[in-house]
Amino acid sequence: MNHVTTRLFAALCGVLPFLGCSTLQVEPVPSELPNPWNGRSLFNTPWALVYASDESAASDADTLMRSVAEHHDYFQSPEFDAQQDKGVIIVVDADEQPLVDDDDVAFEIFVRGFAALSGFPPPSNQQLTATRKRLTKFGEPANGLMTDMLATLPWAVTPKDANDAVGLPASVTDRAAWIARLPSKSHVTASAKAIVPKLLDHAEKTGDLSDTGRLMIGPFTGLIRSKLASELLRQRDESFEQIARQRDPAWIAVRDARRDSMKDWRVLASANAKPNQVKDVLERAVAALKLAPNDLQVMRVQAAAQYREGEYQAALKSYDAIEAALADQRKQARANGLGDLAQSLMPNIGGTLQRNIENATRLQPVDLAFRAMAFAQLNQHKAAAESIDALNQQLKSAGSQPMGAKAIYAEASRVVKMLKTKTGE
Repeated sequence: MNHVTTRLFAALCGVLPFLGCSTLQVEPVPSELPNPWNGRSLFNTPWALVYASDESAASDADTLMRSVAEHHDYFQSPEFDAQQDKGVIIVVDADEQPLVDDDDVAFEIFVRGFAALSGFPPPSNQQLTATRKRLTKFGEPANGLMTDMLATLPWAVTPKDANDAVGLPASVTDRAAWIARLPSKSHVTASAKAIVPKLLDHAEKTGDLSDTGRLMIGPFTGLIRSKLASELLRQRDESFEQIARQRDPAWIAVRDARRDSMKDWRVLASANAKPNQVKDVLERAVAALKLAPNDLQVMRVQAAAQYREGEYQAALKSYDAIEAALADQRKQARANGLGDLAQSLMPNIGGTLQRNIENATRLQPVDLAFRAMAFAQLNQHKAAAESIDALNQQLKSAGSQPMGAKAIYAEASRVVKMLKTKTGE
């Protein structure tokens, strides 16, 4: 009888959510932890310590955390200690005050948390300022669009920021394996509703949308909001997974491989790199790609190292693989990121989105430089010249570049010209 009752209850919770059913499992709250804190109650779930305004918001976080745990062996392994490896999730629900009131402070918390998550040193104030400028140089900052978008993402929060900026007591941060700010589904959905008119306002100011065009779009704004909300929720879930897996050995291996590959640009930027150093870089990149076969950063390191090793044909093959991976990203971005929808409903805005997507999912200047040199070394001078032309075009609007990039660009122009002259073409 009990089994029948349990199944009936579960079925009702699945089809009648408005009844307020919940499958949230909670354990006793440790006495040393504040409860409530900052207007939120503490829910001690099997996978995390969740501060949320109510049980519904806590269930949202618990469902996401449970999904991560079910898909990764670490959470079922002896290496996972539920008493020591639980993270802290601070849920921000719709109509709640932001975790911090100052937008600049929020931005800094996000960037510092991302750096720590990636295994990099904390960014300096100069780096934070430069990053903020890059994100706002497209004419956005006046309407707060960046702030709205940032609010839809999970944040990895460092213990220091959790204590100093967020106000989380040391009794919590000392116990937490990691700390995350998580927007609830309702918060993401509400944000999507607010973002769409701001996007349209910006499009009108920049001339990408006429008054008539906006009137024509009016009946479709509900569809646009729904599509945007779906994409933002997908990004939320993927970003949160990276935070929740911080102690997963498989995730750590990929993180370290990616971090090390980015440091290897110090070696690859020099035309006079020592052969043994280049060999080590290439071996690490090959090993990293076994862990993360589609990681573009590591793929780029492998391709450049192959060129430095004199494996010119292999380098070109690697750049072909990078282009294919970028094409897949472009296709997904257009489908998930409103590209197709905007193109059909808002040709002007759709064209702008299309250009932005194209720019973000193409070979970067440093790729083109190495590829040009590989073509030249194989006496494919026309292809080499085309890569140099594309490189020069991109440099006109390029943002930040990898370490030593300018030296690589100069080297590419010199090598292509020299080898072409040598063959008498």
